[in-house]
Amino acid sequence: MRVIRRILGFVVVLVVVLALFALGAVFLLPGERIARIAADQIEARTGRALTISGDTSVSFYPNLGVETGPVQLANADWSGNGPMFQAQALKIGVDVRALIGGDIRITTLEATEPRILLEKTADGRANWDLFGTLSASDPSPAPTGAEAPAPRGFGLERAMLSGAALRYVDPATQTDTLVQGVDLDLRLPDYNGPADLDMVLHPAGEAVTLTGHIERFADLVNGAVSATRLALVAPGGEAHFDGSFGLTPEAQGALRLNLADTSRFLAALGNPGVALPQGLGQSAQFTGQMTFAEGRVSLRGGRVTLDDNALDVSADVALGDVPQVTARLVTGTLDLSGLGTTAPAASGGATGAGGAPAEGWSRAPIDASALALFNGDVSLKADVVNLGVTQLSGVDTLISVDRARAVADIRSLSAFGGALSGQVVANNRAGLSVAANLGITGVDLARLLRETAGITRFTGAADGRVDLLATGNSMAAWMSSLSGTGTLSTGQGTIAGIDLDKLFRTGAANGGTTIFDQTSASFLIADGVLRNNDLSMKLASIQATGKGTVDLGGRAIDYLFTPTLLRTGEQNISVPVRIKGPWASPRIIPDLEQALQSNFDINKGDVKKEAQDKLRKEVQDKLGVQQQQGESSEDAIRRGIEEKLRGSLKGLFK
Repeated sequence: MRVIRRILGFVVVLVVVLALFALGAVFLLPGERIARIAADQIEARTGRALTISGDTSVSFYPNLGVETGPVQLANADWSGNGPMFQAQALKIGVDVRALIGGDIRITTLEATEPRILLEKTADGRANWDLFGTLSASDPSPAPTGAEAPAPRGFGLERAMLSGAALRYVDPATQTDTLVQGVDLDLRLPDYNGPADLDMVLHPAGEAVTLTGHIERFADLVNGAVSATRLALVAPGGEAHFDGSFGLTPEAQGALRLNLADTSRFLAALGNPGVALPQGLGQSAQFTGQMTFAEGRVSLRGGRVTLDDNALDVSADVALGDVPQVTARLVTGTLDLSGLGTTAPAASGGATGAGGAPAEGWSRAPIDASALALFNGDVSLKADVVNLGVTQLSGVDTLISVDRARAVADIRSLSAFGGALSGQVVANNRAGLSVAANLGITGVDLARLLRETAGITRFTGAADGRVDLLATGNSMAAWMSSLSGTGTLSTGQGTIAGIDLDKLFRTGAANGGTTIFDQTSASFLIADGVLRNNDLSMKLASIQATGKGTVDLGGRAIDYLFTPTLLRTGEQNISVPVRIKGPWASPRIIPDLEQALQSNFDINKGDVKKEAQDKLRKEVQDKLGVQQQQGESSEDAIRRGIEEKLRGSLKGLFK
């Protein structure tokens, strides 16, 4: 911020020289002669040539005024980037009565379309060191011996820059920044008193307004801190600061943000393309205490609202191209159900993009650009996290972000009525991918299946492990690309809507509940298709197995479920059932070929015809089927199985 002090020093020198020389010669010399004398004196004091072109006019009492045409101040001799300062016109007015008393009170200072170039060399020399006696680190002028004593007072009733352009060049930091369209209105009645500032900038095209009140301007310019109020208003939101501020820079005080549209606000400040998901700050508010010093920001006692989510926050941020953040967030309920919100569907068809069913997974884009906003560690504690498809509770996790890759280590978390542990990764370095390596203990099977797959018939407590990976920028892409492995096991549970034991013992299929003792299964997922070959379910007198595929991306199933009636001293009876079709309405088809193969196997000679006939008759009796004229016993059994199972199993996977 020594830049500001140098600019102010330059302005003061310019005004003093113009005022003193104009006062002594105003009745004797024309304006052009006064301008030349002023230019010569400024060059003598600074070593920089001041060129004043066009007409120069002078006004008299009570205000001494000098108005020029184009003005140009040369740059340092080591620079090749053109003048340090130039303007199309310059107007300065000085209170004559104050000047006679030894004070400088500027009534008017206006520059039209000024162009200000501030630059440094690689070894630290700065072009704003106008007097040649200031080091790069010394903010105060050195004594000049024969210099005239400073005026007793200095005041600036109003200084105005219109359509200014400011360029800053620093090769040491590879910085070359140009800000155009700057309007400045500064009011400083007393140099040792308060100053008021109004500034309009256009860092990205739209107007951004900065207003401020500095309680003691001299303290600020001399390197101390001053009580300060600042307000930044831009399209999409505003920011307010009330505390102390110094040009080091440093600040400490209350910070308040109110962003109705965060993306638009950031774009107006020169950070376009930031699209935050619903729940993570499409609109945002913040109140808290801020401390800023040596490029670090600390927030304490903060309260942030991201859309409908309110969190207590404390944070430390090291500023840079990518800020380094250490933060702690605590909340009651965190609603993230909007992360995969479906955009309104276009009319004219029953399918979404790419021909997917309208009731399929959401194709709404998931924007993960927020992962590149910072690096660092964020701890999150929440009573409840609503993910839309389910709710998590007792959340305690540490999220580490490094170059657009976030890793969430789960310290504690309850989901589906059980406990979850492990790690979740979101990587947006080269396209978005998500991975999960999780263990589950004591999960409520009913909640798990209902909230993830819409299946409502099963109950029980489950343990398991999954190691999954998905890629893409939508839920539909994730489910279609899903790959990984997993295991699942349960203790005692139930299947509502069908009593398999009663069905096999009496042939009755009118509802009821199946009670099973245990189940186990493992699975492999590739390209969004789950394959399982080892489902095992044990009931009191029935053992069931299963194998097949579940198309997670297409929300379809093709699965062979085979319950077997265990009979002591007699042949067991198996009735395989194929469940096939979309999840919303799968077809339940008894696989009679497999049933006949398992139970009768008439193609083999190891079962006598009498035993086969007896078994056929027994199955028909159990099913309550009468063999019709022209119908084989196999066809009768097939018809009986279909009739009995169709109603009972139809809703099994709903």
